[in-house]
Amino acid sequence: MQRVHLAYTLSTEAPPQRELHHPLIALLGALHDTGSISAAARALGLSYRHVWGELRRWEAELDRELVVWVKGQPAQLTPAGARLLAAERRAQARLAPQIEAVCSALEQAFAAALDETTARSS
Repeated sequence: MQRVHLAYTLSTEAPPQRELHHPLIALLGALHDTGSISAAARALGLSYRHVWGELRRWEAELDRELVVWVKGQPAQLTPAGARLLAAERRAQARLAPQIEAVCSALEQAFAAALDETTARSS
């Protein structure tokens, strides 16, 4: 069974989106949307070689093929790859309000911790 580990980024810049991000799911989504490794790599701002290597690494890690390539045809997700992508998208949609609440709570906690007026009165 695969285990999930969550992490977050602390930054002064506003995030483009408040959602959990996993590189494999991003790769699968880009491949699904574009139909090729080169187009997926461009969409993700990565090199073709990196995307190819990451896909192979994840296939070895999960012990299953995630993408099918047939010469002259667009790349397609295997049933396992499609199920992973769909499961993550469903979870993201279901958890979006909770993710937003956690992000807001952390931002408020950090703002209070870094507020000089609060620090002096403690």
